[in-house]
Amino acid sequence: MKIATYSKPHMQQFLLVYGITLGILFGIVWFIYQEQIDGIKANLVVEEAAKIRIATHALELGIQSTISDLKALGGSPALLTFLEQDTPATRQHVEEMFRNFANSKKTYDQIRYLDADGLEVIRINYDAQQDQSVIIPKQDLQDKQHRYYFQDAWKLAPEEVYISPLDLNIEQEQIERPFKPMLRLAMPIADDNGEKRGVIVLNYRAAKVLQQFREQLENNHAMLLNQDGFWLSSPTPKDEWGFMFEQKPRFDTRYPKAWTFIQQHNAGDIRVPEGIFVFTTVYPLRSGQHTSLDHVYTTIAETAQQEWQAYYWKTVSLIPNLALPTFFNRYSKLEWTLTTLVLICIAYLEWMLLASLHAYQRSLENLKENEQQLREITDTLAEGLYVLNDKGIIEFVNKEACQLLGLPRENLLGHDVCEVLHARSVAAEEKQGCQEHCTMFKALLNKQHYRDDSAYFPRANGNPFPVLVSASPIIRNGVAIKSVVAFHDITDMKQSEEALQNARQVAENANRAKSLFLTNMSHELRTPLNAILGFARILFKAPEVPKSVKPKLKSIQHASEHLLSLINDILDLSKIEAGKVELSPKPMSPNRFFDEIVDIIRFRVEQKALCFEYTKTDTLPEAIYCDPKRLRQVLLNLLGNATKFTESGTVTLDVAYDNKCLLLTVSDTGIGIPHEQLGTIFQPFVQTGDARYKSQGTGLGLTITHKIITLMHGELTVTSSIGSGTQVNVKIPITSIDASQLEAEIPLNAEAVIAYQRTDGHRDPLRVLVVDDIATNRQLLCEMLGGLGFELMEADSGQACLQYAPRFAPDIVLLDMRMQDFNGLETMRRLHALPTLQELPVIMVSASVYEEDLQAALNKGAVAYISKPITPEELLKKLARHLPLTWQYQDSLTELEPQNVASHYPPTWLMDLQQAVIEGDTQAIRHLLSQREQQDGTLDASLAAWAEAYDYEKILDWIELKQ
Repeated sequence: MKIATYSKPHMQQFLLVYGITLGILFGIVWFIYQEQIDGIKANLVVEEAAKIRIATHALELGIQSTISDLKALGGSPALLTFLEQDTPATRQHVEEMFRNFANSKKTYDQIRYLDADGLEVIRINYDAQQDQSVIIPKQDLQDKQHRYYFQDAWKLAPEEVYISPLDLNIEQEQIERPFKPMLRLAMPIADDNGEKRGVIVLNYRAAKVLQQFREQLENNHAMLLNQDGFWLSSPTPKDEWGFMFEQKPRFDTRYPKAWTFIQQHNAGDIRVPEGIFVFTTVYPLRSGQHTSLDHVYTTIAETAQQEWQAYYWKTVSLIPNLALPTFFNRYSKLEWTLTTLVLICIAYLEWMLLASLHAYQRSLENLKENEQQLREITDTLAEGLYVLNDKGIIEFVNKEACQLLGLPRENLLGHDVCEVLHARSVAAEEKQGCQEHCTMFKALLNKQHYRDDSAYFPRANGNPFPVLVSASPIIRNGVAIKSVVAFHDITDMKQSEEALQNARQVAENANRAKSLFLTNMSHELRTPLNAILGFARILFKAPEVPKSVKPKLKSIQHASEHLLSLINDILDLSKIEAGKVELSPKPMSPNRFFDEIVDIIRFRVEQKALCFEYTKTDTLPEAIYCDPKRLRQVLLNLLGNATKFTESGTVTLDVAYDNKCLLLTVSDTGIGIPHEQLGTIFQPFVQTGDARYKSQGTGLGLTITHKIITLMHGELTVTSSIGSGTQVNVKIPITSIDASQLEAEIPLNAEAVIAYQRTDGHRDPLRVLVVDDIATNRQLLCEMLGGLGFELMEADSGQACLQYAPRFAPDIVLLDMRMQDFNGLETMRRLHALPTLQELPVIMVSASVYEEDLQAALNKGAVAYISKPITPEELLKKLARHLPLTWQYQDSLTELEPQNVASHYPPTWLMDLQQAVIEGDTQAIRHLLSQREQQDGTLDASLAAWAEAYDYEKILDWIELKQ
């Protein structure tokens, strides 16, 4: 806004009024501030005077307390007895009393008893650094007859007290250093006849009382003066004790006017150029107490005053000028701030008064211009805009809003927003409901910004359309007076969201269909594999099977296991992608774990005539908390890949533990990975390398490995070069735990189990009910348990299980999860509902490998869960855990080994086996046994049983028989 120029008379009038106003204001402010400053100074003086009185009282109390100690020592029975009878015993009694007194008080430098000639009879010295008192030997006692305190004290009557001037301690005619401020108190001691026999003297260390004096005043300007104007305590230590030295700085010479005033008054304050001295007088003496007045070496002087009035100290405190308020230093900031503001305000008001008419006229023109500009700006916006008042009436609307609503401006301005945008009447009760749910009114009522994308506005033809509404209140003086509302048509966005939602639903349905398909496929594939693997193992061990058939059975078993690994890879990837894989960490021994991994992989490596190296650091903890199943899966995948793609050279596993992380490095000297393929090796079904390797697996191993490591919050990096090999580095955060948390693992060799023995004292055979709607599955379980001594019964459905169980009274039930009539969970629920079978243990058997199925079985009451294909080891372990039994093994050499087969084993093979057993090389033992596996299955199974049980003594005995 422009301000008009004015003529010279107008400017002179402005300056005159402004000058008069400024002068009056300055005078008022000066008067008010000066009154406040005087009051503050008076308060400072009063506060300082109170502190001085407190400090003075502390000095007087300290001296009077010392006098009480002096009288207590002088009147003690021990000292009076010593006066009557000076013997070693009475002297020792007094010395001990003085010494204990000095130790307890800790404030007396010396306690002495002087005889009538001034000779020290008993003296106790207190060493503050050692915090103990010392009895001075007789040969070190001194003559004090010429000391002023003895002479003046001896002149007093018994019970009268002498107090020396406050000075520094003197030893051997020299001032003791460091300085020891000392106050000596003495009192004549008389015997029972009233005859003076000596003087008791206390050397009171005054440093403590001086320190208390300074602390009471709480500033750096406290002073203590004697009656001659010398400093006893000063802010400047070099000024203290002037009367003890040749150079005698004195307060009275430095501040003569102030000293004269202080001498004339007991208490008060006086202004000096440096500030304000506040003072009071200390009278240490009371009735019956005396001192030396003129000098520390003189006797009591004659004076007209009472002696207690003649001996005094002056406590003085200086309030420096810096601590005193003035108009400029106390209020300068306020003065200048206030003055500047007042000057600006007055100048502004006077100038505006002169310019008011012109400014008013100009403001009307500007208002019209601004309104036009605002309308032009808002009409260019690509979204609708309107303004409501606090009654909900539309006061402003832009062009886009009119176009979106299909209404002219005049049909909107001045109308109620509920009537226009919500297409309803504005009856009182209906308007109240509109306001409670309307975004525009929420901004007014709650004084907050609101945004809503669920609203619909009606067009002129009655068809609603979706809008994104943003409402913000205009707040004035804490009251929302208007609401500014912006909106735009979001029909296209809503249609896109609906299409996206439909696509998401389709994807979720497809994912559920995939999960259902994989679940069904898992069951359908694992069920026959359960029979194939199970019966292949059983037939391989059967003695009636010809030896020529056993290699074929072994091939069936290997092919089935390979098919199972492929199925497991696909299912694992599906579970990971669906987020259904959860880690199951538990305490485990890393040393034992890695030894087992090495045993598994070493045989594969050596079959390809490769070298295998395994190293681990000493930092590997004894126990960790980890998911062993997933960690084993990671390592076997990585080591399997390294073996697969290496034709010659070395496969290496390095294990370390650092900074709470397990560090694994798998390296090989194989064909390597091309640089351009490193970014794709973790993708599903991607296989790298030569075509001859691409048929060896699904291409899911590294994908699953990478996802498992990510699930464990770990990191995996790969470096490789063609022809030089590949190195994989894995870093997994793993917590170390105490080794006491590890569970002892008892190895189980299922092939060597021939029977069981009950541990509960009963002799009846344990009863096992096998429930499955597929006959081959029941037959397989019965074959695995047959011949071990169990009493077995089969049930081909859930209904049959419920019928047989009460009569058969099984000790445990092997129950299939998926059956035609009742599934396993429903069968178990009904089984446990029977009165006699509520505690019956149930082991759930299923082809499913999903964690949720396992957890559901355990939550519903199953004691354990076995996944198909079933291995004898897992089955026997679960039975041993939940039945009262221990397994019995075939351990007799004669039973295991017929004597007519010795010629089947070459001497060199027996020597290699013997050396491997002696060295404890489990991998070499297994390798040698596998070489002979095709020639004698019975013997190999026996040796394998001993090897798995680490019963090396029996193997060595067997070798000796063969040799």
